[in-house]
Amino acid sequence: MDVDPLSDGPPPPGVVRTGRPSPGFTHIQRFDATRALQTFTVPEGVKRIHARCWGSGGAAYGHDRSTGGGGGFTFGDVDVEPGETLYVVVGDPYGYGGGGTQGSYGSRSGGGMSGLFSQRLNTPLVIAGGGGGGTESATNGVALRGGPGGGASGGNGDVNFRGSIPGSGALGGSGATGGSGAVESRLRHQGGHGGNLTQPGGVGTGGTGGRLPVAGMGGGGGSGYGTVGGGGGYAGGGGGFHVGSSPTEFFASSSGGGSGFAAGPGVIGKTISGQGGEAAGKDDDQYDPGIGDSNKPGQVVLQWEETAA
Repeated sequence: MDVDPLSDGPPPPGVVRTGRPSPGFTHIQRFDATRALQTFTVPEGVKRIHARCWGSGGAAYGHDRSTGGGGGFTFGDVDVEPGETLYVVVGDPYGYGGGGTQGSYGSRSGGGMSGLFSQRLNTPLVIAGGGGGGTESATNGVALRGGPGGGASGGNGDVNFRGSIPGSGALGGSGATGGSGAVESRLRHQGGHGGNLTQPGGVGTGGTGGRLPVAGMGGGGGSGYGTVGGGGGYAGGGGGFHVGSSPTEFFASSSGGGSGFAAGPGVIGKTISGQGGEAAGKDDDQYDPGIGDSNKPGQVVLQWEETAA
């Protein structure tokens, strides 16, 4: 099984933690972003776990005046086999979890997906999409927020243009189909196309498409040009860009968010889109403040009920 190595960025902020489970459960494990693949071994006697996954928010761009899109929230019950080991992915805005990057702006990326992948079945089980990267129009300073991640379709990027450089903005991933990258009408610049299911993000005029954390898990976000790229998800969001050197002649689009997924084998769940630059699922009793917001990593919480011997 191919897995993505550590991505660039700041030191890992956390490790696996326990805590107080929600009503109806006796055990809990909370997985924070570490920029690496994590695992969960199903305890003996357990046939079902409950997953709550928050995708990463997209990174901001342009002196941090812009806002990345908020990460999605996917939750549900997952049928499992005692003793099997699941892959756990927790996305971040530094390249882990499939977010696309813009090479000249350090290691920031669109938000990475978070979710579970079954080694036994070789398929994703649940995925919370990451938010698209934000940008700003360099010539007039207008901040453009990235499209939110999650839900059946990730959010589209915002657009701002003047003069004779119109074009089309970046689109969010929809279902298993990656979103189109932004295209400037004179066809001189374009953002990378978001990856379809099982594909990394595409490369446009510049930057790097998002890499999959596990081969076959979701789609990577498209690269950005002069902006942070698209969010990773079940399908990746398209990458944006900005061009132009005059207040009367420019085009800018932020990047699209990645789609969510809650329909793997043996899964009964739901996926919800982020709202603006904030994560979905903030009313959940297991939500940690800040998780999934613009510039913030995602999280995965697993709970289960102990069965009698």
